[in-house]
Amino acid sequence: MAQELYELPEGWEWKELGNLTSLENGDRGKNYPSRKHYVSEGIPFITAANIADGIIDSTSLNFIQEEKFSALGSGKIKMGDFLFCLRGSLGKFAHNTSLKEGGIASSLVIIRSNDTLIPEFLSSYFRSHLCESQIKQYDNGSAQPNLSSRNVKLFKIPVPPLAEQERIVAKLDALFSRIDQAIAQLQHTQAQTKALFASALDAVFESEKHQYKTLKEISNLVTDGTHHSPKIQHPEAGPERFKYLTSKNVKFHGLKLDNLTYIDKDVHEEIYNRCPPEYLDQLITKDGAMTGTCCLNTLDEPYSLLSSVALIKLKREMMEPHFVNYFLRSPKGQNSMLEDIAGAAI
Repeated sequence: MAQELYELPEGWEWKELGNLTSLENGDRGKNYPSRKHYVSEGIPFITAANIADGIIDSTSLNFIQEEKFSALGSGKIKMGDFLFCLRGSLGKFAHNTSLKEGGIASSLVIIRSNDTLIPEFLSSYFRSHLCESQIKQYDNGSAQPNLSSRNVKLFKIPVPPLAEQERIVAKLDALFSRIDQAIAQLQHTQAQTKALFASALDAVFESEKHQYKTLKEISNLVTDGTHHSPKIQHPEAGPERFKYLTSKNVKFHGLKLDNLTYIDKDVHEEIYNRCPPEYLDQLITKDGAMTGTCCLNTLDEPYSLLSSVALIKLKREMMEPHFVNYFLRSPKGQNSMLEDIAGAAI
């Protein structure tokens, strides 16, 4: 028996999940549905992609014909079942509270609880660090993370009496409700702040007294980074290595410098000679869904850019960098950029 993780309160017991639930894999034989068996209407067939935040996402379900479903020898869900991901996103789970029936993909396992566990308590366990640590313990450790249902049966869970489970669930419900309220309030405050910021910028830049010029007219250089992403990129800094920034690093609030990669000096110099970012230059995302996102360069050191980012070197004797950045972030500035987007994909 595996060593117990910690001492439990009186009346609690460590139990293996397999002694509290029954587990059922999907049918992996000749009757297993492939994509060619999917139809527009029929019996739901659930994959790992349909599981999100503890529920089954019914908006993205695939369906199989009733005859195909009937032929399945296992992996048929019932109301109240749990689904647990065995491959890829290990530990992703869902409590089925919406589907009367359905089949499951081979990457999932059905977990059917007995009367010793309240469903909400089991959900809380699946979200816990304890469950996460046991997933890591039993992960087969191959290139594709995976578990077997046999391993999942060995997961240890601390089981309190039913009355204690109900008390814990009620307390968690109250805490989650307060968290949801706090998130909603934060989102409301952020929306108000964003609207106030846009309104203030509008009041400044919508004036008819302003004389408008193109970026070309007020800049010494308008260019972008390399159009050939370096083949060799290092995950860590080192001697003769330079930061390599792309559009994912450009945010309205400034440069986001986590998860950077680094390139060798000779590659950097070739890029930097054509596109040399300097302190307080303007950076604008020019490709992809975040086109128009812009900020000032606050790095006072040489680094390289990918072509997804435009670099604008202002004529400082004519334009103050923060003033131009505020304009580019204003509704008028954003509209002027987004109206010129070309291409369907980017």
